[in-house]
Amino acid sequence: MSANRVLLVENDAATREVTRLLLNHAGYDVVAVHDLATGLAISRERQDIGMLVADMYLGCGEQSTSLISHLRRDNAAFPIVPTSADNEASLIAGQLKVVFLRKPYGRLELLSAIDCAASRAHLA
Repeated sequence: MSANRVLLVENDAATREVTRLLLNHAGYDVVAVHDLATGLAISRERQDIGMLVADMYLGCGEQSTSLISHLRRDNAAFPIVPTSADNEASLIAGQLKVVFLRKPYGRLELLSAIDCAASRAHLA
């Protein structure tokens, strides 16, 4: 597992690209995908994923909570940062015991959430 490899699951193309660029600029290697099925497939195929950043609501009724549940069943040990502009999403993230990142976010908020999630993972 590479701590610098981030799986980014975001259905909005503009948000996905900006987030990918922000993470790349900060030194992360990003695998960016647009949907739940692809995110799940990559998380299972690649052993080098070090973190997941995923939109809570991926469109077409898909939620990253499904991805988080699958990852936990698969015993994935990497930190998870769900994102959303929806107020209810922060409550769901709290129940899942993951670091939540509210949209819209900037570079500092993104990197702070990633650092916080990584710190929590090391303490677990």
